Amino acid sequence: MWTYLLTRVLQALFTLWVVSVLVFFAARLTGSPDLALLPPDALPEQRQAFKQAYGLDQPVLVQYWRWISRAVQGDLGQGIQHKIAVRELIGPRLVNSLKLATVAITLAVCLAVPLGVVAAVQRGRLWDRIAMSVGLGGQSMPSFWLALMLVLVFAVWLRALPATGMGTWKHFILPGITMGWFISAGIIRLVRSSMLEVLDAEFVPPRLGAHLGAELRCARPEMRPENERDDECDDRGNPLPRQVRGSRSLTSERPVA
Repeated sequence: MWTYLLTRVLQALFTLWVVSVLVFFAARLTGSPDLALLPPDALPEQRQAFKQAYGLDQPVLVQYWRWISRAVQGDLGQGIQHKIAVRELIGPRLVNSLKLATVAITLAVCLAVPLGVVAAVQRGRLWDRIAMSVGLGGQSMPSFWLALMLVLVFAVWLRALPATGMGTWKHFILPGITMGWFISAGIIRLVRSSMLEVLDAEFVPPRLGAHLGAELRCARPEMRPENERDDECDDRGNPLPRQVRGSRSLTSERPVA
């Protein structure tokens, strides 16, 4: 297990390193960043000062090493436009994104798991069609269109939920539904197919029939055979008597043959 986890961690680190190399050098293919960040009428002295301030006058490999070594330590540099640390820009937005993702996944699971189970149990019936329609709508409906419709109905017409901003639980409802519905579509199909695979197994109908038959006999005494003991039915509500009788039978003295 530990070998597998270590292998996966090393693969993830290698993938991140490859992506960092590709992104860094692909950004340099368009030319020097000062061409895009400075105005077209900037003087050569201004461009040279800009390059020296951000280390763009160094070789590309040196620039990459300085950037990756600082990024590993959590230093992502300073924003050129906002003039503050990039970490301070990303931090609050990352927290909000994690909150929204948690809400969306929670809504998706709470919606998809019951619908998937009901669709499998009620296969070919009304509830199955309703659950599959919900899943189909979540997969086929564009998220941006759904978001616009939710904002139009609940924020503009009904004025019940905010369309923008952050701070209260109401701000997570509309984006959470937008993201969660799309996620729930795949979970519904997965739960339904998994349930159908188990329900179609050969061992399920006999065990299910025996269990229901025993429960029915215990629920209705007139259907119980005369030679069936009452304590067997009592054990179904409380397993303690069965354990006590089992331990008593194991510890009772018996004659040795």
